[in-house]
Amino acid sequence: MPTSTKNLPTLLEITGKCRALDDPVFALTMKNSKAYEAKVNFNCYLDFNNTRLIDINIVVSYEITPKITSKFLEIKLTSVSGTPSYVENSPYKI
Repeated sequence: MPTSTKNLPTLLEITGKCRALDDPVFALTMKNSKAYEAKVNFNCYLDFNNTRLIDINIVVSYEITPKITSKFLEIKLTSVSGTPSYVENSPYKI
């Protein structure tokens, strides 16, 4: 957020939240013979002084590899990636 924060005081508290959405983007699919891919859509926002600064939507892909042992099901997270998109909220430009 380089341009939106240039004119803000450096000690200004910016807060935000993210939540996973229960929508058609959520999917668990087999990526290859050893790994699965889970996709989750998140909706996030940042604000300060009760003013919304930005809304962010990001679809995160998790690659997981399960391994079954005699006692456990081990799940290894092998990669995480995401592509965010955002909407600016006036009067702040990003």
